[in-house]
Amino acid sequence: MSIPYNDNLQWSTYTSNPNWHETPFEATAAPSADSNSMAKRAATEALTQTFIESVVRVIQFTRDGARLALKVPVRSVLTPIILPKNWRELERTKINVKLTGYSLVQLISVPVKSVNALAALVASAVSKNGANWLLNQSESWTAHLDGRASQLEALKEVGAKGAPDRDQYDAYKQWLYGIDPKLCRKASKQRLFICL
Repeated sequence: MSIPYNDNLQWSTYTSNPNWHETPFEATAAPSADSNSMAKRAATEALTQTFIESVVRVIQFTRDGARLALKVPVRSVLTPIILPKNWRELERTKINVKLTGYSLVQLISVPVKSVNALAALVASAVSKNGANWLLNQSESWTAHLDGRASQLEALKEVGAKGAPDRDQYDAYKQWLYGIDPKLCRKASKQRLFICL
């Protein structure tokens, strides 16, 4: 699994409570905007992006690339994806290609987010709002990419396995893509370590 997905993306939630994402959720408290905490937040983000996130994204891309290069062709030969009855395997193959693409984009974005975090660190001395905006943009981008990867992972693991037929799979796919990607990933504290 590339990015762990939210437990609410399970087939049982889809059938029993499909509107779970529409209920208002409690927003986390906004970080304080004093210059010391902003500088600390920017420094933490810079260190995380430079060291931890870069290692995690390299591992993720390597794993997804290896799966695409080794496992997908073997499964495609054993279960011919050109036959209409093997639609599940065809969908899994498409999703694996997309997951590798998302992993590549996430890997490429690590240096950009590191530079962004360093710029926020410098900006925290001048403008708290500017530093906060830079950090929020970086977090938003990461949440979006991780959320989309989580949606794909859920589509592959839950949709392709749990759907009784192609129409149900397509309905699950539409439901899944209607959810904000930021709600689709697991809590950020657990996210990095589960990926490894």
